[in-house]
Amino acid sequence: MSGRSTSSAWVRFFCGEDRRARMAVFTKVGAEWQLSSVGADLPRPSQPGGLPVAGRFGISPGYRGCPRCGNNSYVRCGTCGELSCWNSSSKLFSCGNCTNRGEVSGSIESLNAMDTG
Repeated sequence: MSGRSTSSAWVRFFCGEDRRARMAVFTKVGAEWQLSSVGADLPRPSQPGGLPVAGRFGISPGYRGCPRCGNNSYVRCGTCGELSCWNSSSKLFSCGNCTNRGEVSGSIESLNAMDTG
């Protein structure tokens, strides 16, 4: 590694409505990793990314929501560990990967990225 600090991370992200895998882009702003966008559909790989990214996680002020359903936030599933979109006005979520349903609690401290840069 060149000693350069990582400023972006690409993480697999599922829509809770259509259950398709997409690419989420997190950008490092100060000490926080902010979800800045969710893009194109991805093929559903059998394993999540393997590059650990740790710290505080939030949402960029410019984030426009899930491109499929418009949900304004995200949650990391306690069962499968994947990210899914979530409507922050609801206490409940439905995982777009494993279909686990539950109440949202806690905070995200680390994610497994598919790539970083």
